[in-house]
Amino acid sequence: MFGLNALRTTQSLRDDPVSWTLGGRYKLSNSLTTYISAARAFRSATVKDNFIGQADLDAPSGFFTEPEFVTNYETGFKFQTSDRHFRLNASAFYMDYTDIQVYISQEPFLFLRTLTNAAKARVWGVEADMNWRASKNLNVGANLGYLKTRYTEFIPEPGRDLSGTGFGTAPELSFSAVVDYQHPLENGTWQTHLDYANQIAPDDFELRTLGFVGSHAVVNAWTGYRPSNGTWAARLWVKNLFDLNKPVTNFHWGAGLGPLLDNVTVQYEKPRRYGITLDYYFGP
Repeated sequence: MFGLNALRTTQSLRDDPVSWTLGGRYKLSNSLTTYISAARAFRSATVKDNFIGQADLDAPSGFFTEPEFVTNYETGFKFQTSDRHFRLNASAFYMDYTDIQVYISQEPFLFLRTLTNAAKARVWGVEADMNWRASKNLNVGANLGYLKTRYTEFIPEPGRDLSGTGFGTAPELSFSAVVDYQHPLENGTWQTHLDYANQIAPDDFELRTLGFVGSHAVVNAWTGYRPSNGTWAARLWVKNLFDLNKPVTNFHWGAGLGPLLDNVTVQYEKPRRYGITLDYYFGP
């Protein structure tokens, strides 16, 4: 198609890394437990791409990437009240990557991507989730996360230094919440559900042609009835309650032919949808 000569060659590669995990827990009370852990993992060497040139064959690693390694350090706690009506988990983590595998575009065909290694990268963050049974009929849950990513050494090609930029494919801040309420009736239960999810884009990604994937809040809800015998249930639901029209699929590393392509066209949040779901349960 492009007037390129086919290359036929055979190479083999063997990796013998060791993965390990160390950790410990300490129970401070019947309600509170703390923990700390460290782990080492790897991703095996991978073929760079279907588009292989003579330079790839002549390179010391051939047409394979180097293996990717990550060491993860984490500490946190788990708390739960004696009546189990309230639960809170929180953790902080730090991830140290070496030779992280990243897709980038290459001249002259920018729409073709090649897998390469970024020498070093760092990820750190915190996350927490809670669940509160406020009453017999009301339950509330929430999740909060903060994430920071950074390529500390990344020169994909001469003259192009991406060190200091973020990954661009992970939210910097994310938050979600859910509320469930059920109201007992004489012959069954009326149930209502509401969930909210939002995430905020990082501001240090080198390729910022389009808005970040999913950098907006989405609300979904449903309400329904289930009889006391539990043989059936009916729900009326709505998704994307506020009818947001925001991008949910964006280009990542290696996008070419303009800002709208990364082998797929940019997709947007589906419009508001309504529906009715009827369930029937067989057996005891």
